[in-house]
Amino acid sequence: MSDWIFVAIFLAMPCVGAWVARSRGRSAAGWLCLVLVFSFVGLLTLLALPGLRLTCPQCLSLYRRGATACASCGANLPEPVIADRLTPGVRYDRQCPHCTTPYREEDYRPDAEQIFCSWCKGELPWRRPRGPETKDL
Repeated sequence: MSDWIFVAIFLAMPCVGAWVARSRGRSAAGWLCLVLVFSFVGLLTLLALPGLRLTCPQCLSLYRRGATACASCGANLPEPVIADRLTPGVRYDRQCPHCTTPYREEDYRPDAEQIFCSWCKGELPWRRPRGPETKDL
């Protein structure tokens, strides 16, 4: 009987770790694997880490997951699924007109004919950089 209790605890810990990781803005699958391998040490490490805070794509002010508008500049904040794909501390100056995912034009190749949203795959408007014009010989 006592063996089953240890097995149940051993199997429940990774699930608890995944739940805690997701609630703190971290990768649930990654922490599930870490807690499965490292057991109590992995779970204690996760509990010792602070929750991730996100930054507003326009003014870089910190905000907590679930907020809908920035308290500093009033900008609409991206949904949590989209916010997880953004780099904290990076200013995004444009938004996709189809899904409102923030993006930066400098992240795309300057010689590209078109650029597409990484989230919805819709075409993004952008200003092609002006380079030295070449003449046909």
